[in-house]
Amino acid sequence: MSTRSKKTASSAGTHDRSAVIQWLALVVVAILALIAAFVLFDSDSGGGHSGAPAVVREA
Repeated sequence: MSTRSKKTASSAGTHDRSAVIQWLALVVVAILALIAAFVLFDSDSGGGHSGAPAVVREA
């Protein structure tokens, strides 16, 4: 195998690995975004605290 062919094959392997890492990072970010959306916009949770301060009236 010539030097040029070896270099091309090596570069192709490195490029494939980089592409896989980029796709995995994209998938991880998408999953985290979905989790954040469910946590932040979960309005059907029933009770719970609305974030407003409690009002305590003494008689």
